[in-house]
Amino acid sequence: MKRFLDWLVADTVYFRTFMFLAGGSIIGVLAWMLSGDRPEEWWVWLVIGGFGLFGLTLVLIPLLASDQRFERSLDLMADGGDIPVLAFFVLVAFVAIPITASIRYLKRHGA
Repeated sequence: MKRFLDWLVADTVYFRTFMFLAGGSIIGVLAWMLSGDRPEEWWVWLVIGGFGLFGLTLVLIPLLASDQRFERSLDLMADGGDIPVLAFFVLVAFVAIPITASIRYLKRHGA
C-alpha cells in the first residue's frame, strides 16, 4: 500500500487532477442548481458567486500554475478543513486515481 501511495504522489499529476475534478464538480453542481428556478435575493447570488469563484479557482490553479506555485497552494489549502468538505474530496479522490493512472500511462507510451 505504501508503494502505491508513493507512486500516486510522486509528482503533482494526482493533486492537479484531484483539484481540477473538485473545482469542476463545484461548478457543475452550481450550474445544475441554476438551471431551474433562479433565486431573486441578492445574498443567494453572493453565496453562489463565492462558491463559483472557489470552483473556478480550483479548476484554473492546476491548469495554469507552475509546480512551485501549485505546491504552495496545496500547503495553503491543507491548513484547514471541514468534515463535509473532506468527505467530498475523498469521493473525488476515487475518481482522480484512475484518471491519474491513465494520464501517466499515456505520457509513458507517447500518446
